[in-house]
Amino acid sequence: MPSQITTATPLDTASDSHCDVRPPRRGHVLAVGALPPPVTGLSTAFQLFCEGMPSRGWQLSTLDISDRSGDRRNASFTWRRALDVLRIIAQAWWRVRRADVLYITITHSTVGFLRDALLILGARLFRVPVVVHHHGGAFHQFYETAPRWLRPVIRLALNHTRFIIALGESLRHEFSMVSDAEARVRVVPNTCTTPAIAPRPPPAGTLRVLYLSNLMVEKGYLDVLDAAALVGQRLPGWNVEFHFAGKFHLGGDAFRTTEEMEDNFRHRASQIGGATKVVLHGVVGGEEKAELLRRADVFVLPTYYRDEGQPISIIEALTSALPVVVTAHRGIPELLPDDMGLLVVPSHDGAAIADRLATLASQPRFYTHMSRAASRRSRDFSLDSHLGALDRLHAEAARR
Repeated sequence: MPSQITTATPLDTASDSHCDVRPPRRGHVLAVGALPPPVTGLSTAFQLFCEGMPSRGWQLSTLDISDRSGDRRNASFTWRRALDVLRIIAQAWWRVRRADVLYITITHSTVGFLRDALLILGARLFRVPVVVHHHGGAFHQFYETAPRWLRPVIRLALNHTRFIIALGESLRHEFSMVSDAEARVRVVPNTCTTPAIAPRPPPAGTLRVLYLSNLMVEKGYLDVLDAAALVGQRLPGWNVEFHFAGKFHLGGDAFRTTEEMEDNFRHRASQIGGATKVVLHGVVGGEEKAELLRRADVFVLPTYYRDEGQPISIIEALTSALPVVVTAHRGIPELLPDDMGLLVVPSHDGAAIADRLATLASQPRFYTHMSRAASRRSRDFSLDSHLGALDRLHAEAARR
């Protein structure tokens, strides 16, 4: 869990004082969270915060706490991890004295939250207001299953925050243990930087399906492979392509290594016959990711991941005017336009995924309607409105 501190300030874009367009200085934020790599929804969101807030007039110091070990299941105690935590706390306490606001992306593991609690309480000793941002959807479950001694610590720390940011209205209840939760918990949906694409024409003859997320069993990629084995029977005469983009990650499953996961994936894909093609792209970004989104016809993410909150990849798909086949898990339903509930599938159900894909391919008017609905809904998740909401919260917090 290495840590790194950087400082970002607004760019001086004007040399003539009569046309100075720099935003007014809002104050100094110490931001504590995980930056890529690895690329996750959390690290992507934190990176957008760090890159975007200086443009709103905030001076930003960043403390990167990303764990780049690659094994999400191994949370066992080691002295090295303990020293890393102590180093992060020491660096944060030293820096926070000169900050106007402390911003933290909180976690829900025992060791991780103890670190976060010490950061919050340390900031309050220096009378620095704290804004915490939770990017998952299982905090209340973490609280309910935490050891008895830890629950008062969780309440104490969160009751010393100025604001707690949840990703959606349906996730407010995650913080019901907090006093004055109605005023303290604020909702700021996720965002993305994907360029908007106009509504698409329906596919004809070839259907391209995109899975864009980390390849964890709980994210549902095996269910998508099940759908790939079935969809050809539902679409005779069609060519169907399944594109998987992401990195294999261990989770709550029987796999022992990521190499074993990839071997299993390739074996299962090789068993899929007919006119269905499976392509594994690995981790993508930049123009490669943009091209996959442009060429796709449908996005699919049948996740049941415990810590899921509001996947940024779904917002990227909506911004690309793609119909999305997803589960009604955690904060996902709030992302969808009303009509797109027709594409929601149960978890662990490859047949249901295949049915939705066949419907989209075989009913051009339905596909066009879904694409237009996606495009309209994506406007609610613009980067400008996202940063504006965070800017206003931090300005209110800084006024103490």
